[in-house]
Amino acid sequence: MPMLNSSLVYNTIQKEIRNKGVIFLFFLTLISLYLGHSLAVGVKDYVDEANMSALIANSTQAIIITFVSTISIFVSIIIGISAIRSDQSLRVLPQILSFPISRLTYILSRITGAWILSAIFYTITVIFGILILKFSGAMKVDFLSMMMTFCLMLLSLLTITFVSTFLSVYINKIASFILTIVFYLVSKFSYYNYINGNFEKAEFSVSKVLGLFAHYFLPRIGELNYLSEGYLGGKTFEVSSLAFALLHFFCVIILWGYIFKFLFERREI
Repeated sequence: MPMLNSSLVYNTIQKEIRNKGVIFLFFLTLISLYLGHSLAVGVKDYVDEANMSALIANSTQAIIITFVSTISIFVSIIIGISAIRSDQSLRVLPQILSFPISRLTYILSRITGAWILSAIFYTITVIFGILILKFSGAMKVDFLSMMMTFCLMLLSLLTITFVSTFLSVYINKIASFILTIVFYLVSKFSYYNYINGNFEKAEFSVSKVLGLFAHYFLPRIGELNYLSEGYLGGKTFEVSSLAFALLHFFCVIILWGYIFKFLFERREI
């Protein structure tokens, strides 16, 4: 039996693309990018006179990507929460599972569809931001760093989609939304503590245990973001560092995928 059901993947995209929250954030992002560009054009003369154009050119790309990435995180949470939760709310989940579809295939198909839609949102808004930079005439775009950032961001969106979907099966939408954001912040904070050696300096405590657990046994969004921001800022990393980060990410996401499968297969539908 295939791991993914293309009809379910397509159905996920089809039903979630009409999500009012996603539509609102999409147009808000495009409008914000356009207004930001208009503001940059408006102050261009002042910037040129103050010899700040180089500084602005180097930072504008990072600002746009960071803004789009942040909005995309919220979109992933919204879509991920609704992917399975909507089937439960409408009581159609038993009907779907009555077909020759395993629960694992159902989970993977819903998560994949939600992730693809999040990736489409991110891609369109990033392209819009790049086009704004290119047509402004004053900004240079580093496509290599943006491609590395883009790929790492897709993995972050996959993680956020997975976590929000996982939580939504067991708790309500608001709690799922809040806890997914908490997970995102904890992951970033734990990695920040790790690279700064704070875990070694800290005395044994509950917060230290939770931080170490988040760092070693949860997908490291904090590490992915650190690498992504580094590439965007012109830094270079050893291939081994990136390879180890990706190896840890895929091992942990697969582990939690099987935990999700185990719990979902024992859940009453």
